[in-house]
Amino acid sequence: MVLVLFSSICEFKIKTVPSAYIRGESFSTYADTKGEAMVKGREGERVRISAVGYEPKEFVITCQDVEVYLEERPYKISEILVESEPVRYVERTKTVEQIKELEVQNPYAKPEEALNVPGVVFEGKDVAGSVPAIRGLARFRTAVYLENMRVSTEREIGPSLFYAVPDLLERAEVIKGGSTVFGSDAVGGSVLYFLKGTRSPNEFKLSYNSNNGLLGGYVGYKPIRGIYFGFGGYNANNYYFPDTIKGNGFYSPDLTQAKNSSYRKYATLISAEYGGISLSLVSFLARDLYRSFKTTDINYLPEINEHFALIGWKNFELGFHNYGTISRRVRVSDVREIRRFGNDFSLRTFADLFGIMVGFDYFGRWNVRSEVYRNGEFKYYELKNATSHEYGTFALWNRNFEKLEVSVGARLGLYSNSGSKEIRVFPTGHLGAVYGLGDWYIRGNIIGSYRFPSFLETHAYSQRPRGFIEGNPNLLPEKGMTLEGAFGSRNFEVVAFGIFVKDFIEMYRKGVMDGDTIYSYKNLPEIAQIFGLEGKAQLTISKFYINPSITLLEGRSGGEKISNITPPRISLRLGYLGEFSPYLNLFYQAKASEVAHIEERKPEFLIVDIGVRFRKGRWSLNLGVHNLNNAVAYKTLDPAQIPQPGRSLFANLRYSF
Repeated sequence: MVLVLFSSICEFKIKTVPSAYIRGESFSTYADTKGEAMVKGREGERVRISAVGYEPKEFVITCQDVEVYLEERPYKISEILVESEPVRYVERTKTVEQIKELEVQNPYAKPEEALNVPGVVFEGKDVAGSVPAIRGLARFRTAVYLENMRVSTEREIGPSLFYAVPDLLERAEVIKGGSTVFGSDAVGGSVLYFLKGTRSPNEFKLSYNSNNGLLGGYVGYKPIRGIYFGFGGYNANNYYFPDTIKGNGFYSPDLTQAKNSSYRKYATLISAEYGGISLSLVSFLARDLYRSFKTTDINYLPEINEHFALIGWKNFELGFHNYGTISRRVRVSDVREIRRFGNDFSLRTFADLFGIMVGFDYFGRWNVRSEVYRNGEFKYYELKNATSHEYGTFALWNRNFEKLEVSVGARLGLYSNSGSKEIRVFPTGHLGAVYGLGDWYIRGNIIGSYRFPSFLETHAYSQRPRGFIEGNPNLLPEKGMTLEGAFGSRNFEVVAFGIFVKDFIEMYRKGVMDGDTIYSYKNLPEIAQIFGLEGKAQLTISKFYINPSITLLEGRSGGEKISNITPPRISLRLGYLGEFSPYLNLFYQAKASEVAHIEERKPEFLIVDIGVRFRKGRWSLNLGVHNLNNAVAYKTLDPAQIPQPGRSLFANLRYSF
């Protein structure tokens, strides 16, 4: 019996295009710069090979060396648009980025920290919260999905998976610009995280970071075909991070140390697939996420419980999300506590009708509760048994010509919530095209978008450093239009865009009550305008590579700066491909010379990361130093957030089997 088991596993050589992604049922790897890879797999196992600019192909392992020729596309269409799950059809001409390996090095160990692509940042630089922001549109203007489930929250910072253990996630996809498929919350774009599952290899991983004494581990295992179990966790003790002190309207370089901070994150995943039906059950638990505002104030999240159930079958998808969180602020003997609970439900179904993809989706929030306590006694209700319902119908059509591809989409969104009897309706659409010019292409899009106000913006009464946020139930939905043009090739792309948003929702200072500043939200009377330029390149010389990128943004409304628009950012990644792969990452953000009235200017900064990856057989090791120059780097323009953590040594060890 043992001899039969071992005889079914063989090692063989694959020859294909350079840097192709090779994924089997028990392994995944990349071809080198010559297009070659040595892999181990089971005889009869199906293998898929894909690469940007080529049509993907599949073959069955016969334990013989194999050459797989991929057919070249006449222009660049990212492979994500073909592979993307659970959304099978998206506007194929839009800007899409794929992060295939979510290896997070920073001490906070959050999925957002892996989104290193032009135009994307994460707002909120602390362990207790961050959100991805696309093209300057943060908080509730970037939709975040876990598989087919939109992630929601009542937290001011917006939706994210900051509480997740990144090792459970296989990859991320960033879709820029509004969307016919994703509807509300996607004015800037969408971030999709995908769980590991029955096609993922068995693996064991250990992680370490010196900044907070973080220790992490993950195990993924398939006991039988069609079943996958994953379990991971992080534990950080005695974490010292710099806290901010205001002085003369600016953050001074003088920093205190918030001591004895710690956090624990755990996650469990069960994934199954049978007869074309897929099921994923995942729980994320976080405990004791500490953060200090000042030496006399401590704010932390002692408990976060997030549970997801995701089902897919052919052209039918279901999602369920149950959550419960507690946040607590302690000021000497004064204790303020917010408890949040709720349930979310999503549904999407679609079908091909005479060459047009038509679909229906629903996203609902049920029994949403958020209560505020002071000194253990009831003070405010933010939300009590609140509900919201969002419906959408959409249609997508793609047509390929010899050198031209055209994409058209239309959507009708409807929204209602428990705080209003009004049903809001908003139509939008998309028109895009890609034209191939040999090795080059040009691409353009006109994208309509909209966003219905969140519960936080309309109803909540939320704590904030040095004050409260009061909802405005009279807010109007935001209506957006994005114009986008791109020119590029397989190794180079420049994108220019303009985003115009009517009834842009902005925070403002409403007044002072009991010594606390009261903030609220309003629709700006002038159209908000965000203009930007994104550029990136992927250059390889022999086995050396260099990947530079740049993002330039400018956002105004009626001559005034709007919030969350980051200053110029430049990224440079250098490295060597091979079993022993050293690398250097540089990240620079310019000085914010002008910001919105509720923000404060931040200094320029440069972050330097160095490391080396070593791969041998089934083992891989990643060693390095994050923030080598120990920069006090501000990752956000929000004065409520703390700076970049200091220098830290990290190590990630992985074994696949």
